[in-house]
Amino acid sequence: MNIATWNANMAFRKKQKNILNNLNPDVLLVQECEQPNKFDEFFFPHFLWTGDNKNKGLALFSKYKIENHTIKIDSKWHLSFKIKDTHFIGIWAMDDKINPENRYIAQVWNTVNHYKSILNEKIIIFGDFNWNIIWDEKPSYPLKEDFQHLIDLFEEYDIVSSYHLKNQEEYGSETNPTLFMYRKENKPYHVDYIFVKNELLKNTWKLKIGNYKDWREYSDHMPLQLEL
Repeated sequence: MNIATWNANMAFRKKQKNILNNLNPDVLLVQECEQPNKFDEFFFPHFLWTGDNKNKGLALFSKYKIENHTIKIDSKWHLSFKIKDTHFIGIWAMDDKINPENRYIAQVWNTVNHYKSILNEKIIIFGDFNWNIIWDEKPSYPLKEDFQHLIDLFEEYDIVSSYHLKNQEEYGSETNPTLFMYRKENKPYHVDYIFVKNELLKNTWKLKIGNYKDWREYSDHMPLQLEL
């Protein structure tokens, strides 16, 4: 199974061929994606979409049949679903001006913690977290739970970051950015992740991050791809 996540920086319908030609994903999570009914061409038989802006939501495209999970949570910034025997939680962490304690990484924590009952099963948690552990120490808003709390929770359930496992790098010391803020090469950050139940990585697998020069035309984010 080929899994990818990408913040497309809007107008994904004009960029989907580039993703298909370069990544050919079976399961694709797209942040800042317009509603699928705006597409003239459609290359995936199954999809989910959530958001309050028809031009800028969170979408899941799949070549496989999607099963919606029974647990519900009032959030427009994540999608919970199941493909075959594996659970997925797709994330686009956002600002929350109404509830500052639910912004960015706290939002990821709250979402994952809500689905704690399935963390013992085969699961993949992926997407744009909009956060790096380097920002844990000096948040500009109240933060009850930070990235380190999330990592500790994942370790408790044997869920690992595919990037950090492959590259043997510490959180906060990533050498391969997934975001170039304002599309500037001198503003690199690692904020997109694919966390995976460790048992899913027992066999051969590959992880790829898009190259800045290849993707800057399309988005400030680089696609992250995991081949199982």
